[in-house]
Amino acid sequence: MFDRTMPDVHLEMRLPRLVDVPDTPPPEGFSIRTYRPGEEAAWAAIETAAGEFSDPADALRAFEVHFGADRALLPERMFFAVDREDRPVATASAWFRGETGMLHWVAVHGDCQGQGLARPVISAALRRLESMGYKEVELGTQPPSWLAIRLYLKYGFAPVWKDDAAVIAGWEAVYRKIGKEFARELCVRSV
Repeated sequence: MFDRTMPDVHLEMRLPRLVDVPDTPPPEGFSIRTYRPGEEAAWAAIETAAGEFSDPADALRAFEVHFGADRALLPERMFFAVDREDRPVATASAWFRGETGMLHWVAVHGDCQGQGLARPVISAALRRLESMGYKEVELGTQPPSWLAIRLYLKYGFAPVWKDDAAVIAGWEAVYRKIGKEFARELCVRSV
């Protein structure tokens, strides 16, 4: 869920040590599986219903930009939580930037938010990155996704420090929402 009252600035987080990721099963009535060729529209529908895009066509364009050149990797790196009818309702990808793993494009369909689906897809993606030998993981996010940020913090992700007033204000807003005080000491340095 996006909180449009929050500042819109790009934030980065890093999990400096990827070890022993818990296997988090989905709630009853759901299961986890990987992407199947042709499920671009399902991904776009989730991202749009989660509030990342206002139009599925924009989401499909983003899919092409971020995944199109590496589409052959998706069946082993993109995860879906699916309902009893095998309809994808949540997603997270085990992606990469060079030698660093990335938790990429995490979203839960708006109709399914609050049902415990984010943890299982995040765990599946992180476990895949761990099995592939990645030692640390990064992700990009934004203050309107403060609920997701709260979850990332529980997995051990930390804010990446940037000496930028807008980024600092974004982190301060997020920490106010989650009931904590933001301090530079909570951050890791950018790689």
